[in-house]
Amino acid sequence: MPSYSSPMRPPLTVRSFDTDGWVMVCASYTKTLAPDYRIGWLEAGRFGETVRQLKFASSIAESTLLSEAVGQFLANGGYDHHLRTLRRRYAQQVDTVRGLIARHFPAGTRATQPTGGFLLWLELPQGVDTLALFHAALAERIVIMPGSLYSSSARYAHCLRISCCHEMNARFSNALIRLGELAKIQAGKAQELLPTA
Repeated sequence: MPSYSSPMRPPLTVRSFDTDGWVMVCASYTKTLAPDYRIGWLEAGRFGETVRQLKFASSIAESTLLSEAVGQFLANGGYDHHLRTLRRRYAQQVDTVRGLIARHFPAGTRATQPTGGFLLWLELPQGVDTLALFHAALAERIVIMPGSLYSSSARYAHCLRISCCHEMNARFSNALIRLGELAKIQAGKAQELLPTA
């Protein structure tokens, strides 16, 4: 049986199996280069001409200078070097954030160990309402993504997502420590609601 992926090569996309051009593939450099660039690409298959017309009608064109600069960056190997550096930085930042979570969040909090990327999924003790935590944190200008956004049921109501791509400075660390304090308050409230034996 053939292997469709290996550690050295990313897995094949659905487009790889499409011989008639029905599947479109798109991606961008927004998360890996800079959010403001808004440069990406689209392999539109049989819909190429329609997509070109829609693109022209909606935004005409991007900055030629910026597009050319990104193209040169990709062509000369700068992007590969940049990605290797970014992966190392994100791995270090994820480790740092996981350490802060272990020290400052309620006992029983579990954080994922991602194999790549810069997002952590936190599972707080049962009964912690991360939507309430979201509002408490937002009142202090701290933004998190409550788990309830990732399910149509209440399955992840005690979970949240944290991004580790921000600069690891005192402001970020203090916000994370404060978030842990707010989570401990939520955990205390959840404990009070448990029935006594």
